[in-house]
Amino acid sequence: MDSTAQVVKRHWDALLARDLDKILEDYSEDAFFITNLAPGAVCGKAMLRGFWTQALAVFTPQVLGELKVIQDTFEREVEFVQWSAGKAIPFGSDTFIVREGKIVAQTATVQMAAMH
Repeated sequence: MDSTAQVVKRHWDALLARDLDKILEDYSEDAFFITNLAPGAVCGKAMLRGFWTQALAVFTPQVLGELKVIQDTFEREVEFVQWSAGKAIPFGSDTFIVREGKIVAQTATVQMAAMH
């Protein structure tokens, strides 16, 4: 079974590749995601698919090309990642909880640049 670090790395690699199906493979069937980018918890694979479909419109190849990990810390089943993606996203952080090789919960805070 993959470790927390392996699952999160695979998840980031899928995001960088903008591969929706690979992103979703890392979540358990009943996973939930709480973020400032959604009005409430995003629960289950169907809702996660809808969320990530919209999120990939923001995470363009240009934005992802500027992605830099600032801090990546994990302990047992929890991993915290602080990151930025240039001017478009000056600050982001994610916390993942991984059990039995799948993300069961994730939180994220993303600060988007002001759109003019």
